[in-house]
Amino acid sequence: MFSSVRHLVLLSTPLALLALACDSSGQGPHGTGGSSGTGGAGGGGGQGGEGTALFDCNRAWGNDNTLYVVAYANPAEFSVNSETGARDQHTAIISLADWAASRTSYTTTGSADHRHEFSVSDAQREDLRLNMPIVATTGPPVGAAAGHTHTVMFQSCGVPGG
Repeated sequence: MFSSVRHLVLLSTPLALLALACDSSGQGPHGTGGSSGTGGAGGGGGQGGEGTALFDCNRAWGNDNTLYVVAYANPAEFSVNSETGARDQHTAIISLADWAASRTSYTTTGSADHRHEFSVSDAQREDLRLNMPIVATTGPPVGAAAGHTHTVMFQSCGVPGG
């Protein structure tokens, strides 16, 4: 699927591991991610922010036809921050490794200056298995007793054997 793959870049978050194939320029098979609100997944228009890597199902598969991402949410899939009225640059993934481990608790990633935690129920996992999108609600920013939350729409990339 990827042509002229030269090295494998591993992006690690505290709760997820994602592998993306890149060529020697650091560019993935569909272009680089968004920058300052342009670019986006696949190099086309998107909601990208400075330093926010965007996901799509085309980027979920490795050059060995292995699925690495079961579901994802980019900044556009997060509700706006009710405290600022702006869209925070959060992303989130559910990796195949997380799926296989039956993980249900996650933390957002992205270039926002804060993180949120969210959970996925057994019923939501079943919807993802059926290749259906799900909606989750985050808690307040990590380390804060109160604060804004987000409603997040996750896009499913399918589950092997699903």
